[in-house]
Amino acid sequence: MTSAGLAGSIALVTGASSGIGAATARALAAQGAAVALAARRLDRLEDLAGEIRESGGAALAIEADVTEFSAAEAVVQRTIAEYGTLDILVNNAGVLLLGPILDAPVEPGAVATELSSQNRLEILESIKQRFVDVERLQAVDIADAIVYIVTRPRHVAINEILIRSTEQEQ
Repeated sequence: MTSAGLAGSIALVTGASSGIGAATARALAAQGAAVALAARRLDRLEDLAGEIRESGGAALAIEADVTEFSAAEAVVQRTIAEYGTLDILVNNAGVLLLGPILDAPVEPGAVATELSSQNRLEILESIKQRFVDVERLQAVDIADAIVYIVTRPRHVAINEILIRSTEQEQ
């Protein structure tokens, strides 16, 4: 069942296949927004879109690996082609690296940092190219605190993590 709080609004949620992204998409749909769901795992997106539709909402599943440069453009194009506009953007896509920091491979860490900043800029740039009144867009970034820690002067953040990691081992 949907509420009328966001009726007529169009939302795009990246990283929508699980966790915070899926929960956010459900909440937006429950408030009446039509939701474009973007992530790498199409099967999960289709399940979520089906769940939202069964509850009376509107949802579009878009398979996209937003670590790829062209994916942001394609996601925005598809959303606007389907719904005609975009009112709400939830930047939730991210990479979760599990385990001790000293065991983390360097490349996935670089991907996580790049994904947290560059992709968000690409999505916003793509939206800006399609809107006359981009100021009305409501944009939300999930996990801003984590992004800040990783992207602030990296040597400071890495030193803090290493110190805490070695303290726990002793």
